[in-house]
Order: sequence, then structure tokens, then C-alpha cells
Amino acid sequence: MDCTQTENYVEPTITVEDPGKTLGLVSMIAGIVALGGRVIPVISGLSLPAAIVAVICGIMGKKNSAKAGVENSNAKVGLVCGIAGLIMDVLTFLMVIGIIVLYFVMLLGFGVGIPLLVQLS
Repeated sequence: MDCTQTENYVEPTITVEDPGKTLGLVSMIAGIVALGGRVIPVISGLSLPAAIVAVICGIMGKKNSAKAGVENSNAKVGLVCGIAGLIMDVLTFLMVIGIIVLYFVMLLGFGVGIPLLVQLS
């Protein structure tokens, strides 16, 4: 028996379970769908609900992960994508309302827009 021989000792690693991991993943997927809804017409109807889900799950996932002392990058990405999707949805809604109002203003002939240009020529 050799006295200088040492055992191969591997120090155990302590892993902390991330309680917000699933919420962060849901938030990230919903955020990507929210942004994709602006580009892909097939899923455009899912853009607003997905953005809302992304923001809510992102906030909840970040809070749960922060309590455990773990950073949740999926929740952060989902939150940013969800907020961007919400902003794009609100801007799209305002643009559509503006187009509808402009159409009715021109239709009723209040002298604004294209009818004004026709009267000037």
C-alpha cells in the first residue's frame, strides 16, 4: 500500500433550481410570436395576446428567479420582445384608426386631404 497515493476527489457542485425557468421560456416563445406576428400574416392574430402573455410571464419569471438568486435571461428576452410587440400593436392600431378617420373626413368633404388638392388644381 502506497502512502502517497491520493484518491481522486471531485468536489460536488451545488445547483440552484431556477423557479422562473419555465415562465422565462414561455415568455421568450410568446415574445418571439408577438414580433413574428408583425411579419408573418398567418400568425398576426396572435400578436397582441402573445405580447401580453410575454410581458406577464416575463415579469413573473424574473421575480421568481430573483428570489432564488438566479438570473433569468429567457424572461428578460421575452419581456423585451413582448414590450416591443405591444408597442408595434398599439402603433398599428393607431395607424389604422388614423386611416379610417382620414377616409371619412375625405368622404364627407371637409376640405382636408385629397379633395383639397383637387380643388386647388
